[in-house]
Amino acid sequence: MKLEKLKINGFGKLKNCDLKFTDKINIVHGKNEAGKSTLLRFITGSLFGISKNKEGKEIADFEKYKPWDGTEYSGKISYTLDDGNYYEVFRDFEKRKATIYDKKGNDITSSFSQEKNKGSNFFIDQVGLDEKLFMASNIAGQAKVKLDEASQGNLVHKLSNLVTTGDDQINYKKVKGDLDKLQTEKIGSNKTTKRPINLVDEEIKQLSARLEELEKQEVETRSGSSNKNELQNELEKNKSIGYFLGSLKACYDNYRTQEAELKALQNLHEETNNKLTQVKSKIDDKAEDNIKSQKFNTSKYIIPFIITIIICAIIIYCVPEEFRLYSLASIVLPIIISIVFVVNKIRFNKRIKEQLDDLSDLKDNVKAQIQILNENLEEQAIKYDVKKVEYEKALNEDRTAIQDDFKEDLGLPYVMEIMALSNDELNLEYTQNQNITRALEFKLNNIKNNEANLQRVNEQIEEVKYKLNKANEQKQELEKLNKSFELAKACLEEAYQEIKTNLSPEFISELSNTISKVTDNKYNNIKITDDDGLLVEAENGKYVPIENYLSIGTIDQMYMALRLNSIKEISKETLPIILDEVFVYFDSERLANILKFINDNYDNQILIFSCSDREKKALDELKIKYNLIELK
Repeated sequence: MKLEKLKINGFGKLKNCDLKFTDKINIVHGKNEAGKSTLLRFITGSLFGISKNKEGKEIADFEKYKPWDGTEYSGKISYTLDDGNYYEVFRDFEKRKATIYDKKGNDITSSFSQEKNKGSNFFIDQVGLDEKLFMASNIAGQAKVKLDEASQGNLVHKLSNLVTTGDDQINYKKVKGDLDKLQTEKIGSNKTTKRPINLVDEEIKQLSARLEELEKQEVETRSGSSNKNELQNELEKNKSIGYFLGSLKACYDNYRTQEAELKALQNLHEETNNKLTQVKSKIDDKAEDNIKSQKFNTSKYIIPFIITIIICAIIIYCVPEEFRLYSLASIVLPIIISIVFVVNKIRFNKRIKEQLDDLSDLKDNVKAQIQILNENLEEQAIKYDVKKVEYEKALNEDRTAIQDDFKEDLGLPYVMEIMALSNDELNLEYTQNQNITRALEFKLNNIKNNEANLQRVNEQIEEVKYKLNKANEQKQELEKLNKSFELAKACLEEAYQEIKTNLSPEFISELSNTISKVTDNKYNNIKITDDDGLLVEAENGKYVPIENYLSIGTIDQMYMALRLNSIKEISKETLPIILDEVFVYFDSERLANILKFINDNYDNQILIFSCSDREKKALDELKIKYNLIELK
């Protein structure tokens, strides 16, 4: 497979980019933050898609590489497979959709497998690698030539399948996954809810609870039957007490009306007495003397009259004779004053007489009212006394009758104790008695109903026991089946471990040969496991993990060799080898050595991402041609 060209409309900081690649070595050069890693992510995203899942990161790649300026979030990648077929893939990242075209421009998207959440699996169908394995083998990230534990395990697993079965799709993890899935479907676990083992456990739980309930009901029924006579006697005795309390309560309730009549008479007597006091207060013994003591004020008339007479005399005697006739007119004023005096005197005397007459009438009226009220008070007192005597007599007679009716059955001390209670205390005693009676009746009714249903309960117990036995048998069968699954998985695991232990001698030999070449024959005996990774033979003959024995630069050389050898084995395609700042710990000699080795031994297309000129200088010195792509 060869990458032909890329068209990036918008992806991260890259937009409106058109890039072309050659079949052999391509160097993508640019300063830090120029977009090299973004370009690499565009390539993998175009082939496999980009998830919205964070996958342990602070931000999902979908959001990380989405253009901020509103540029169209899309692009196209063009490549040719080993069989010569040319493809173009337009990826709309916003819609998470890929459209695949052949060399004639026909839309052939539907010819590839689809997944609901991931869309088209065109690249997996074409090269036989998923994204994780592609990243573990063909792409070495920034200063990460070494494979992490998960990627290393995936790679070894893929190689194990290939070298032992001839088909890398026949894999242990898939078979184990299928077994796990089948085990979950057919049996279930404590983490599932609706599987057979969960359903039968729930059924056993419900049946056990039902059996416990029925057996408890049976025990209570048999126990209740033995206490039925005792409860019946207690009920009868409590009812007798209830009749006594009820009779006494009814007696008190009956005479409560008469108590109300007595109270009404007493209130009426008090009201009449108060009214009598109010009427008597209306008569004032000094009222008549007060009226008679009123005096007519003559001074306000006499003084103005005398002053007026004096003024008139002066006028008459002092005025010239020719005006005297007119001055005589001034005599009219004293005459008017005299008339007003006489009229007001008459009115005053008349008002005094009227007040005395009104007072006389009031006294007569009050005396009549006092006489009537006194008569009413006497009549009310007699009526109250008679009623009180009649009430007390009747109440004592009824209390005595009740006492005689119940003293033999309940005992005289108890009867006398109850009759000494106040009305409120009696009501409380009666309420408690009724509650006890109802509780006893309820218990007896339950016993009678349980006795009637005892046969049915026994039948239900037998039925539940039968179902419980069947459920337990079903659970035992499921547990046996589960043991079979566990045994099968254990055998599979044992076989897989043996496969890993005996990983293809041809592959190991080739890997050792490659490592020998890239390390100038310093190391030529290598082992590989998915637990310990690459092992190197120490001077004493013991195999030790390379991380514990070699320098960082040598370790990177060995992991690079592992990647290069794996590429030949794990895919039917000659996939591009993508190296992103992987030679950081390689000195000039090691760098030249590895570049020459790759160029001489691999037909794969090479993409080297770098922010330095070291790779360019090394290739120039080796006189190896390359395509330079500058990112700014």
